[in-house]
Amino acid sequence: MSPAPGTANPFRSVRGFLLLLSISLSLLLWLAQFVASARRPSLDVHLERRQLELGVLVERQLRQEFSAEQAARLGHLLRLGGERHNLTRLEQTFETGAAAAPAVGRDREAGPGGDGTTHKLEHGLVLEALGHHREALELWHLALAERPAGQGHRDGPGEQSRSRKQDQRQQALLQALIDPETAATVPPPLPHSTLYRSLSCERLALDSGPCANPGTGALTRLLLLGSAAPLTLLAGAVLLLRQLWLLWRRGGGLGYPAIEGVTGTVIDGLLLFFAGFVVLGTLNGLTMSVPVLGLMALLGIQPPLSQGLSTLVLYCAQAAPSLLLLPGLVKPDGAPHGTAQALRQGGGTGPSQAGSARYPVTAASSPAVASEASTTAAASAVACLGLWIQALRWRPGWVAIPQALQGMLVSFPAVALSSLLVRRLFPDAGGSNPMLQLVLDSRHGLALACFAFTAVVLAPLYEELIFRGVLLPLLARRFGVVIGIVSSATLFAAAHLSLTEFVPLFLLGIGLAAVRLSSGRLSSSVLMHACWNGFTFANLVLVGA
Repeated sequence: MSPAPGTANPFRSVRGFLLLLSISLSLLLWLAQFVASARRPSLDVHLERRQLELGVLVERQLRQEFSAEQAARLGHLLRLGGERHNLTRLEQTFETGAAAAPAVGRDREAGPGGDGTTHKLEHGLVLEALGHHREALELWHLALAERPAGQGHRDGPGEQSRSRKQDQRQQALLQALIDPETAATVPPPLPHSTLYRSLSCERLALDSGPCANPGTGALTRLLLLGSAAPLTLLAGAVLLLRQLWLLWRRGGGLGYPAIEGVTGTVIDGLLLFFAGFVVLGTLNGLTMSVPVLGLMALLGIQPPLSQGLSTLVLYCAQAAPSLLLLPGLVKPDGAPHGTAQALRQGGGTGPSQAGSARYPVTAASSPAVASEASTTAAASAVACLGLWIQALRWRPGWVAIPQALQGMLVSFPAVALSSLLVRRLFPDAGGSNPMLQLVLDSRHGLALACFAFTAVVLAPLYEELIFRGVLLPLLARRFGVVIGIVSSATLFAAAHLSLTEFVPLFLLGIGLAAVRLSSGRLSSSVLMHACWNGFTFANLVLVGA
């Protein structure tokens, strides 16, 4: 029953007030998180360091497997620049990293205090390889003399034990590097990193065990990393030109099919995003972080596995509020009135529910009626789920795979170029996603599996449901396709809370929206999102392996 003419709709006014309140709280949360994001160190320095380390390893592998002339030719073909040149550039990254945030990644593995001991140890090994013996000894003496600050009072017993063991390993290695003659009797524990293990072996004059062939596999990793991005960029540029040509032949029209999906107002969609996704999601994630991290410490789960598990669990906690609000704010196209309310009450919308409301019965008084009501409720839930799947145009099928791959390739040139321009314009800007750093530095298989499941499965499903499954159809119906695409992409980029990644994520959001509308399938944009995250994840694993 609609309100009489001239009277305000109190339900809509309440939702409008809640939307304004949610937007205000979201802006406050975003401001605080953007400020914190800007203070995080950029990932570029660490990526450059790992790429240079890989280049040095490849030079050493070429010297082992080929003659000097062949190794020089292959090095020139691969544009490696020479081992000494790469070591010099690598030493410069240590100086740059020390000025900003010394050894963020490896010191996290070396110990929760992040004292910079690993940074000094590795820096000294690079200086020693360059022939700067005195500077290397000074760094090693300094690392041996200082103790990690702030450890013990914040960490659990498991963390303290792990830190002590790591300190003992590093002290033994530092003492051996300062006085290599002691390594002849008792070989010290070597670094986990392949390059620094190789440099340690040279300093200690060891050639057996883990020092026998330290560079195996580096050439394969370099070839994969060096060819993946250029080939993807080339294929994307060709497909993008083809799409622009087809668009020109059509006379400039986008040619998207009729927009179908969920039914609701723009206020409903924005309330789902600002109240559920941003405010309640952030607060629920912060609230759950204390018991989750406490449980990890209680169970003795140590980093990096605890980091992977907590990332997975806390992402689910952040997603829960908006998923719970979704059926109450919007409903699928074609759903009868009251479907969402009936589902929340555990029943259907048929006559049996109406009869049960008029003459309530209990399981004790009529088991047959209770069984029939349960069956009807289950059937109604399945029917409602089917309506949601149909309304969101999930429609999984083989055709979604080429649609997703084509969308990813077409979007790649614009996203890569914008990312390059942002880095050139703001070379010292921080704000990289902290999960990228965790993936880059982790060598734990199960932890990487948790990160991969979060990034490649959960994030595409959840984010595509919110941005391209709900927001895009509602905004496009109300304001037009172009404004719907741009506004949903803007919210998508802002939700990732990174100033330096805003423009690339905005362009990626446009690509995802275009795939969703052109294909008519939410599954296509989900697969494209998963492929994009998987491509990034694989590159980080290869660089940090």
